[in-house]
Amino acid sequence: MVTANRFWSQTFGVAFSNKRWLHFFMLFVPVTGLWMSALGVVGLALNLRAYDFVSQEICAAEDHFYFL
Repeated sequence: MVTANRFWSQTFGVAFSNKRWLHFFMLFVPVTGLWMSALGVVGLALNLRAYDFVSQEICAAEDHFYFL
C-alpha cells in the first residue's frame, strides 16, 4: 500500500488514506469516462450541435423571415 500510495502521490498528486479510496478512484475514473463517451455519442446522434444559439442570432439578423 505504501508503494502504490507513493506512486499515485508522485504521479497525480493524489494520496489515498486507505485501499477503499484507491479502489473507488480506480473504478470511478473509467466509469466516468465511459459515461462521458456515451453522452458524446448520444449528442452526435441527436445532432445537439444544431442548437447553436449564436449562429441562430446571426442568421436572424441577416434574414428577416428566419423565425417565420
